[in-house]
Order: sequence, then C-alpha cells, then structure tokens
Amino acid sequence: MIADILIKNASELVTARGAKGSPKTKEGMADLGIIRNGALAIDGKEIVAVGETDEVLAAIRRAGTVIDATDRIVLPGFVDCHTHVVFGGSREDEFVQKIAGRSYLEIMQGNGGIFSTVEKTREALASPRALINRAGAFLDKMLTFGTTTAEIKTGYGLSTESELGLLKIIARLKESHPVDIVPTFLGAHAFPKEYKERKADYIQLVLGMLERVKTEGLAEYCDVFVEVGAFSLSEARTILEKAKKQGLKLKLHAGEFNDIGGAELGAELGATSIDHLDYISDRGMELMAEKKTIGILLPGVPFHLMTNKYAPARKLIEAGVP
Repeated sequence: MIADILIKNASELVTARGAKGSPKTKEGMADLGIIRNGALAIDGKEIVAVGETDEVLAAIRRAGTVIDATDRIVLPGFVDCHTHVVFGGSREDEFVQKIAGRSYLEIMQGNGGIFSTVEKTREALASPRALINRAGAFLDKMLTFGTTTAEIKTGYGLSTESELGLLKIIARLKESHPVDIVPTFLGAHAFPKEYKERKADYIQLVLGMLERVKTEGLAEYCDVFVEVGAFSLSEARTILEKAKKQGLKLKLHAGEFNDIGGAELGAELGATSIDHLDYISDRGMELMAEKKTIGILLPGVPFHLMTNKYAPARKLIEAGVP
C-alpha cells in the first residue's frame, strides 16, 4: 500500500475507538484506545492504516511524507461543539460589573450581555469582510491549539437579515478555512429589544427564518436558549418542532442559570446535545441517558461569569449521559 503521509513511532497513539455507533458512556469514556509505539498512514483524506509501528510499516510500502513521532503523542483533533466566533464588539467592560456583584441576567436586562453584542454585530454586518477576517483569526488560533472541527452558532443578529447574514458568513468560512465547520442557527438566543413586548411576534419571525434557513441550506442544527428571561419550554418546543420538521438536527442551551426543564424537553425531542447543564434534575439526566442525548459542559462560562455553579459532571457520567 502507498500513502501520502506516514506517522510512526508515536509513544502513544490515541484512537478514541470503541464507540460502536453511539457515544461512549460511563466507564467507556475513560477508554481512549491508546496504542503504544503507534503509527498511522493517511492517503488523501482517509486514514488507511493504524496500529503498532511494526504492523503499519509492514502494510505501507512507500509514503510521500514520513513523520517520526518518537517521544510524542498523536491524537485526533479536538471538536469544539459550542462556539459563537462570528460577532461584533466586545464585552470586557462588563467584567467590572461582574466584580461589583451584578449577575449575567441583570446585565442582560440592562441591555448588556447578548443585547450589547447584537447591537455591535448588526453594525458590523454592514461590512461583513471585517467579521469574516475576525472570525478567521479566531479559527486560526483554535487550530494552533489542536481544534480541527468547530460548531459555529449564530444568535447575535436576532433579525431575519442579520441571522441569515451570519449564516452566510459561516458558510464562507466553511468553504475557505481548514477547520471543519458545522453551522447552527440560533435565532432563538434571546428576544431582541424591539420585540420585548411582542414575544409571540418574534416566535413567528423565527419560524419564518427557519423556512429561509432550510430553503437556502444554511444550517445543520437549530438551537434555542431555554432559560428564565429567554425562551420558555412552550416557546422552545414550538421552534424546535418546526426545525425538526424542516430536517434540522436539534441542540439546546439549557440549565445555565436555572433548571426549567430544558434537559427533559431536549431529550424528548431527540436533540443531539444539550449545552451548559449547570442546573439539571435527576429526571433530566435519566432522560438524556435513555435517549443518548450528549451533555456539553462549559466550565469556562461559570468561571468567567463568577457564578461558582458548575455542571455536576461526575453525576452526569454516572447516570450514563454521554
């Protein structure tokens, strides 16, 4: 066999094998599928051989590039499954408010947080090249630290024009950047200020956005922020059921500040994953385990927000949540 690239003599080759068609759970999560003195061969975009170095060398007659990984670890690229890398402005000024004791929801209610970023993002969309360049720089940095796949959510447009504009920027990044990108529509990140007293109207607007997203093929997933001050269970259900009918896969933000049943809703609707989960009931864990709904934990968020409330990771693992 001939290969383009051969990596040999790795002290440890991490394969992460053994998932068998569904995510690993419980003790299986600790099995990284490590091969000592490992090697792998790549031809085109496929791994064509993997195993101990002697085994792979016996199978590969010639390789265009040979990399000696002696005293090194070879492992798959990281998958960052929760990012918002396309946005305008910055929120470092809000850190002073957090130090003074204001909560994230209080800052958000004062037109900070998401709303501050929405305002800056809408302004930046007038010249999308700057947003593309900025997001590309973020992705470059992520790649240098080993992230090779990234989900990118919208959520900072909150209008049809702005949300579709963000998805089109994500599409351009997907075409041009070496990081594999998975686009997610998050038009239901918050109720924009102009719809504060017309929430039902905004729900209808998001449903209309979903039609465009599907028609134009702009996203693989639909996400909703299920939280006090954001979208209620019934509002989220309306949006997610429409997204599912449109053929989009589902994600949720849930349990970041309160448990209002987002985990249960996501599991019921067959969501691929539910993110945050700093607050989650035992029943929520049970349903997520039963439906094999993946829990995405984001410990950097409560650390940054100084809430001192972290997701019960060990309890989730013991419950069988992947």
